[in-house]
Amino acid sequence: MISIIKIQYLGEHKLALTFSDGVTKSYNFDKLISYENWAKPLEEKHFFEQVKIYEDGRGIFWPNEYDCCPDWLRYYALDETEEWIGYDDSFELKDRIKLIENKLFA
Repeated sequence: MISIIKIQYLGEHKLALTFSDGVTKSYNFDKLISYENWAKPLEEKHFFEQVKIYEDGRGIFWPNEYDCCPDWLRYYALDETEEWIGYDDSFELKDRIKLIENKLFA
């Protein structure tokens, strides 16, 4: 089971997360913030910076209890690292899931 072991605030709405398998990925949460009402408080820099890792590493969360699971972040979410270079938001989650499952179970 994958977990998050380190979080680094990169500025704006960006975070770098290191996972228990040693992989580090960078994420821009702008689209998530604009898409989900629960995430609206994250627009404010002071609030966004308050992100924490759950004790067991099974997610990140903010004071309003908005959270993200490590499995989604590690394997499926579009990040700013090489894994998803060449893909954009039109590359649907179901297709990302298929691609990752093929890599994981090949």
